[in-house]
Amino acid sequence: MSLASLLWTVEGKSTHLWTAALPELAAGVHTVTVQVQDIYGNIYEEKKVFEVE
Repeated sequence: MSLASLLWTVEGKSTHLWTAALPELAAGVHTVTVQVQDIYGNIYEEKKVFEVE
């Protein structure tokens, strides 16, 4: 699933903490990938693995 279509909002007064409502996920291990582009066109990507119990 792509998270690109979700509505992302800035959390509080910080410009580097973001939140998004995620869909219901089945129990198990999942991976989320976040990709951002800065004002200079540099693209950064980070992946995190998490478990839903």
